[in-house]
This record gives sequence, structure tokens and C-alpha cells, in this order.
Amino acid sequence: MKIKILIFVISFSISIQNSWGQCFRCCRAGNELIKNGDFSLGNTGFSSSYTFAFSSLPGRYGIVTDSRTANPNNWASCKDHTTGTGRFVWFDLADTANAIMWSQKINNIIPNANYTFSCWINSLFAGASPELNFLING
Repeated sequence: MKIKILIFVISFSISIQNSWGQCFRCCRAGNELIKNGDFSLGNTGFSSSYTFAFSSLPGRYGIVTDSRTANPNNWASCKDHTTGTGRFVWFDLADTANAIMWSQKINNIIPNANYTFSCWINSLFAGASPELNFLING
């Protein structure tokens, strides 16, 4: 997916309808622009209207190496999709409509350049089909 950016600041936001885990990536010609997109630094480099927690409840998120640690009775065991040992973030759907799950402002965007944004998503609740909304500059 190629996006033409005509501004100098960009913000990514995500909204979903069920519980799931993810990793984010955004680059231009190989240079990673997302800070802590693999969550190896924990709960830093992004903002969320969800509450950081170690166990799941609606409106919470956490950073783990295995999703079952947040909800051992209801979620499938999910691990980092690249190495199986890294971290990822999980979200449990908020009761509030349009809650911002993950957002990051990126500076130094070059006008009229192509950028690639990607993320890996996996539903943690059997039978759930998340509905995703990606917003760039609102």
C-alpha cells in the first residue's frame, strides 16, 4: 500500500471490535519511522486511550510475550509472529466507541514521498473477526 504524504507530521490510530495482538511498522526506503513498533521497549513511544494493564478487561491493553498471560481462560496462546520470543501488544475492546488503541506522531515526513505502513494482527478470541480502521491525519 503506497500513501502520498503532503504534510510534515503524521499520526496513526487504530480502532478494533474485539481482542487481538499486533506489531506496527512504517518505513520509507528501509528506514523505520515507528518508534518501538515491535514493543521490545515495553509501554513507550506511543499513546492510547486504553489503560495499560497485566490482565484483560474491556478498555485495557498490555505488552506480553504470550497472550494467555493476560487472559488464560479465554484467549488462545499467541506469541510474537517473527521469532516467537519477542513482545507484542494486546487490546481488549473498550466499551467506549471510537477509543484510540494505538497512536504515534511521526515527524520529518518528506512531502510527496511514498511510505509503507504495515502491522501484523491476530484475533485472540476464537470466532472473532476484528474490524480495523487506520487513520492518517484524522
